Amino acid sequence: MCDYKNCPRFLKAQSVVVTTPAGGGEDYLTVTVADTVTFQEGCYCIGLFTTIPTTINCARIVVTNGTDQLDVLKCDGDYWRPCNLKCRSVLRMSYLSDPAHMLIMRRG
Repeated sequence: MCDYKNCPRFLKAQSVVVTTPAGGGEDYLTVTVADTVTFQEGCYCIGLFTTIPTTINCARIVVTNGTDQLDVLKCDGDYWRPCNLKCRSVLRMSYLSDPAHMLIMRRG
């Protein structure tokens, strides 16, 4: 089990921005990590130590390294839509590759 205090893959979010799809659709929050990150199966902890937009509430979350765009899902396969995402919190997730996505474990 991953413990965010001792997480071997602790990442700091570089930005959290509202993204509007070009072809239409609902807005979502994009959490960007360093472009040097290569996602591999296992636990990731992403520290949100940056400004978080409050213009949309309960939006789905996407994690990206600039190349890969990963939806953040709950255990039941639905998009994770936090209604109260706060700065200085840590998202504990697992990367799964078939299909590629992040599975939220808990927020700390």
